[in-house]
Amino acid sequence: MRLLGSNPMSHQRMASARQQHIARKTGLNVLQSVVHSKYGVGLNHLPSGRFCGNAAWMTLNVIAHNLGRWVNQIGLGEAAVPITTKTIRTRLLSLPGRMTTSGGRSTLHLPRSWPWEESFTTILANLRSVPRPSICPRS
Repeated sequence: MRLLGSNPMSHQRMASARQQHIARKTGLNVLQSVVHSKYGVGLNHLPSGRFCGNAAWMTLNVIAHNLGRWVNQIGLGEAAVPITTKTIRTRLLSLPGRMTTSGGRSTLHLPRSWPWEESFTTILANLRSVPRPSICPRS
């Protein structure tokens, strides 16, 4: 008489089952990452059925993605953590502030309780401190 579970799986079969489980789980994580990144940056409009439209949309998305990465990397420096494009857009580009001009000088007024004010001002100060490239005179 054999009891249920009394016939253990061989070590080789158990290792194989474990590898298959890990491969499936990894595949799902990659798929979820692609889906999340696709809907965070407007790629849910692809494919549109027109090659030129898709190419233009992808080019603009790549430029926006790279600009966002550079803003995060240069602006926060060593404190930079991986952040999604949607988060950059929500926290840094959709500002709930107002611009005023007085004496030819523009000032950005942010709300007092805005939770990302410190990181925004840090990024802005770091980006402003980047030296401008010098223009070479033509000879």
